[in-house]
Amino acid sequence: MSVHGSSRGRGRLCFVLLGAISAALISLVALMQRDSFARADEHRGHKITLERSTAPAIRHELSGATDLGGVEPRIVGGTPVPNGKYPFMTIMSIEFTNGTSGLCGGSLIDPNSVLTAAHCLVNAQAVRLAVGRTVISQTQQGQFRVPTTAFIHPQYKGFPNFRYDAAVIKLPRAVRGIKPIKLATAKQNKLESPGHRLKIAGWGTTREGGNTTDRMREVSVPVVSDRTAKRAYSSAYAPSLMVAAGVSGKDACQGDSGGPLFQPGITRTQVGIVSFGRGCARPRFPGVTTEVNNSSIRTFIVNAARR
Repeated sequence: MSVHGSSRGRGRLCFVLLGAISAALISLVALMQRDSFARADEHRGHKITLERSTAPAIRHELSGATDLGGVEPRIVGGTPVPNGKYPFMTIMSIEFTNGTSGLCGGSLIDPNSVLTAAHCLVNAQAVRLAVGRTVISQTQQGQFRVPTTAFIHPQYKGFPNFRYDAAVIKLPRAVRGIKPIKLATAKQNKLESPGHRLKIAGWGTTREGGNTTDRMREVSVPVVSDRTAKRAYSSAYAPSLMVAAGVSGKDACQGDSGGPLFQPGITRTQVGIVSFGRGCARPRFPGVTTEVNNSSIRTFIVNAARR
């Protein structure tokens, strides 16, 4: 199973985990996850204190940093995104305590907070991120930040159980002039209806086992029924906590972990957080995201963003 975000190692399953960074762009990994309710005092989340990285910028190379059983995420079957189209998108490079590094996506949910996947921050030591940047290497784009505080959902347990794969990063300085993405509410369940088309965007690999991309890419994917996702992933898929989307040839992949599954349009609304999948864009295996409007998950996100 691979995480669609980072690339700490490879495997057949893809998680949209943290895209690991190194000397050249290589594949990323993707995970699996989501679930139920928690007590009110559990919604504060586990606080993570990060160091102030001395690295000068965000690198888009990946390294074998995230060996979670084969997590590999990226945008497959997508198209390049024009500069400035999705200013709420956030690119993050993460340094881990074991000396490796990775790449993940995220979304600005208020001027001081970025939403991402919990698996992107496990064993993280330092994070550098840019909000509003479309091309990683164009450092003049977007607003650069080096956060020192983050919160992981208290019920997140990590591989191989990736339920509650959600985390909030607090920014040391507010982002100005960029409209945050909206979070889906319980009243917007229609956004999760099977067949409804949503967008995924990110900098992950463009094919399974491939390289990440310097320019953000996007792809339109249909929501898949919980029944279909359950048939594909068995107990790894938790219907109340996850939303599956994607078809053969179109999916998130390595390096896309933490990015949003969202409703495009004038009022862009985030429905899921890229979490995991088996490979990338494989037949019968849609990508899995953490469901934003689940009561426990949404409450955690809102409370963590207020801190």
